[in-house]
Amino acid sequence: MLLFRAVAIATTLLAASAGCARGKAPAPVSGAAAAADEKPEHNFRFRSPGPAWSRTDPDHIDPSAKLAYARSRPDVSFLVYVTRPGTDLAVDGVIVSWKRQLEAQASGAVELSSSPLDLHGLSGTRAVAAATVQGAKVVYESWFLARHGWLYQLLAWGAAKDRAVLQDEARALFAGFELIDPAARAAPVRRPAKPYASKDLGWSIDLGPPWMEWRGVQDRVPAAEYGATCGDASLLVAAVPLLGHRPPLEAAVPALLSLLDVRNAEDLPRRPLRVGSWTGFELASQRKIDGRWMRVRLWALVGDEAALAAAEWRPPEQPESECAEPLEKLAAGHGQRLRPQKNNSFFGPDDVQGKAAAARFFVEVGRRLRASGRAVESAAYFAEAGSLAPDDPGHLLDEVRILQQAGKREEAVRRIAARLHGAPCASALRVEAAQLLAELGRAPEAIATWSGAFGCGYRDPAALSQYLRFLEREGRLTLAFREAQAYADPADLPRLRGQLAAGDRQ
Repeated sequence: MLLFRAVAIATTLLAASAGCARGKAPAPVSGAAAAADEKPEHNFRFRSPGPAWSRTDPDHIDPSAKLAYARSRPDVSFLVYVTRPGTDLAVDGVIVSWKRQLEAQASGAVELSSSPLDLHGLSGTRAVAAATVQGAKVVYESWFLARHGWLYQLLAWGAAKDRAVLQDEARALFAGFELIDPAARAAPVRRPAKPYASKDLGWSIDLGPPWMEWRGVQDRVPAAEYGATCGDASLLVAAVPLLGHRPPLEAAVPALLSLLDVRNAEDLPRRPLRVGSWTGFELASQRKIDGRWMRVRLWALVGDEAALAAAEWRPPEQPESECAEPLEKLAAGHGQRLRPQKNNSFFGPDDVQGKAAAARFFVEVGRRLRASGRAVESAAYFAEAGSLAPDDPGHLLDEVRILQQAGKREEAVRRIAARLHGAPCASALRVEAAQLLAELGRAPEAIATWSGAFGCGYRDPAALSQYLRFLEREGRLTLAFREAQAYADPADLPRLRGQLAAGDRQ
């Protein structure tokens, strides 16, 4: 969705917009325009919060925005985004997608919190995010509002050091937003489904009329690559690269279906399926979707270089002649021989959802293999998931524990080192890696990893207590006292000192 891509672009612009604000600022808005800046084509008006704010051309910040304002001292920018999905989206899912876009642009973790915010009788969600972008610590204040087929995002951002001022300014900005006609409804944008080809993964589909494209399909199913609708019938497809792996069908099929949020499909009848050189199964059932009974057909196919899951559903009373069965239009050929590359660049810099879907697939395959007694084989799939989602420490935990149980301790240490290469200095991944190194008996590496993470600014009382207890067990009490003094919250320091002192007396 365009809204998300625009927000991702906006994350990189703090330094540029701040520089503009310190230089020649746009002329202040005056007269009637200052009272209300109306956008009837998007059914909203905006009232500037005061003379410190100047209206500017959105093209100077992000052409996807519909309205832009800026101020200096402190430097804060403000944008209004509008999309017209035609239906009211779940705002929680929109915020999750926004966070993923921020994570794709930020270095290190993105802190995000959200809470309800109602203004002018409009119920929305306020989301606050903090991230480091191009070396600068940035805070984003956003208000998301889904109303009668429109989706609005009001976004203000500035330097983290100005967080308190930004919060006040954002509240004033949000209060200046109104709908021109609160009862107006946006008609959904409908476009015929065009032929689609996934050149890297080797599959394609050409539905033809009367099928229409499903805009925003990833808001419904984040892993989906393609979607289409026809009356009450719907189709979606999710595909992932295999990256040189050859997962067995009994593990790959449920992993693929999980991308479509289909669970407990083991009891469904299966029909063997072959499309080109791809093999798999068709599964059919009836189930409730959005409270309505639907006839569902599922395809799960594995090729040499990629795998896919497709789902088509329609109400039982809708005749097949009304919208021709879409799955039979799916063609599968030879995909690109994708192999793991540095930073997984084969996905492209903005394909956050593609990486997440592939990581999810490899985790599910790993879990299935482990459950079937093939734990050592599963380690490679957890490792692949870890390379696709390097900030998720859970994948490293699964991989290392499996290698440890198999007696491959040195291999486990090498895997940890590989995952830490290039990882953010202050990250949960490094803290998890330190604990794993400690369990593997590599005390010097564990201490160095823990100390490095905390020294870079990572703060978590539970993780620090874990580190200090390890130092205590290793007989490194002097270092433990020093590390507690350096990294503990001052209010928690007396408790930690007492804990270490008690250990020293035992």
